[in-house]
Amino acid sequence: MRLLWIVWLLLILPAGADLAGELCRACRRDPVFYRACLENLGNHYTPGYQAYELLDATGPLRLRTEPGILFSSDGELDLALQGPGYFQLSDNLLVRSAPFCARRGRLCTLDGRALMGPLGLPERAVGLEVDPQGELSGARWDGDGKPEVWGRLRIVTVDHPEWLAHSQGYLKTTVRSGPVRPALSTRVLSHKLELSNCPALEQQKTAQALMRLADSSGGAARHDLLKVLREHSRLLRASLDNLRGVDVPGFRANDVLVRRGSRFRLRSNRGQLHETKDPYNLAIDGNGFFVLQGGLLTRDGSFEMNREGLLAGHDGRCLLANGAEPLRIPADMSDIEVKGDGKVCGTRLNGDGKPEYIASIALAMVPEPGWLERVGTHLRVTRESGEYQLKTPGANGAGVLAQGYLEASNLGVVEQVKTLQALRNYAKLLGLPLDDDLQP
Repeated sequence: MRLLWIVWLLLILPAGADLAGELCRACRRDPVFYRACLENLGNHYTPGYQAYELLDATGPLRLRTEPGILFSSDGELDLALQGPGYFQLSDNLLVRSAPFCARRGRLCTLDGRALMGPLGLPERAVGLEVDPQGELSGARWDGDGKPEVWGRLRIVTVDHPEWLAHSQGYLKTTVRSGPVRPALSTRVLSHKLELSNCPALEQQKTAQALMRLADSSGGAARHDLLKVLREHSRLLRASLDNLRGVDVPGFRANDVLVRRGSRFRLRSNRGQLHETKDPYNLAIDGNGFFVLQGGLLTRDGSFEMNREGLLAGHDGRCLLANGAEPLRIPADMSDIEVKGDGKVCGTRLNGDGKPEYIASIALAMVPEPGWLERVGTHLRVTRESGEYQLKTPGANGAGVLAQGYLEASNLGVVEQVKTLQALRNYAKLLGLPLDDDLQP
């Protein structure tokens, strides 16, 4: 309905009416209105952002209350809401949708705001799930794998959400909004993120207004607009990086909707397995990672045997057996077999024909694999990802090995082309310039 209202408004404007010009003049007159325009434009892809109402801004600025667009996500703690309401955070802050993480026994936003409700999560909980009623369950990292329930998320609403106020990247109540109260019928959506509720058409007019203001005023207005443009350029480049990695086995794509500081979260879903029949090609049917020399991790199992009999990747880094020493295949061994549990066996050329044990491949499990850092086509641990632990394939969710297979990128080329095209189209709608390598 709101989008129809905007189209109707544009149609009934007198001939020669200039909506972008009106917004530009409003920005000149009112610094608060100007900041609201910048906030709306800069947060178009921010999960949970509630946009300011700009085209019907009679009196004090208020917020739009309709829901934003929902996007599917592979993050188990990416949460959104169906129906009116907000997740209640520490310091009495509110948010409609956000990627959460487990930290210090609580569910938190990526910047550390605690989600009110469940307490006493174990230090390393795995398999966390939130059901539609907001009940949180999961298993202990070092436990028997049985699920436990740790409480229910606190979902609240207010009588007048249009009068909530932005604060520290979230929302807070005001006298006009009224106090929070339980949201009884609102359902929690997991693996979903809700984006800004500001229509693209309104964003187009806002961008045109800010560009006119920057052209005529320069100085601070130009600096503010360039900051917004740089943010959008980062999204485009992260999406383009994904497209360049679609042919890399085991590539972990950027999740362009979720980032911490300047780093995008990596998608942690698994790519499809494709048979190659090459005995030195390995894939992981599970969540673990191969460990390479230098402590790097990878899902790229396109190994080959080098002159020293070591299994190495395309860049020469060797696969480690049991996470310690490089895996060496004896020169007099043939018919190499890698079993699902990581045991590597072979038959001696002048032996009795029976398979002999060579070594075992251990897999690395990472508490927060989405926050691994990319190093070329490999990965390394960070403070946010946590240190890896070695697991036997087939145990604790590490997955089993598949010999003669490779894993594809975890973001299909069709999906990625659509994502990149959507970002390009939005940039064109706003009249934003595109660098040469971002052109179609």
